[in-house]
Amino acid sequence: MEFSLPSYFGHNWDALQDCLNDLSWVPSASGYLVVYDHWQDLADADPSLHGTLTDVFASAVAHWRTTPTPMAVLLLEA
Repeated sequence: MEFSLPSYFGHNWDALQDCLNDLSWVPSASGYLVVYDHWQDLADADPSLHGTLTDVFASAVAHWRTTPTPMAVLLLEA
């Protein structure tokens, strides 16, 4: 399944950060898991872009760490 975002997603890094910090558009009582498959492809193609994305994920995980509903990001390598 692809990563789905709400219709109001602004298609920029700040908008992604906002959507990941406010997951009211996909409520969960037990937590959130983002699975980033084939991350090495992006890291090889554009290390800067990959770094920005992982920074956004790290920030979101840190945000949710302070709540009762955790978030984790799993990086899979094929």
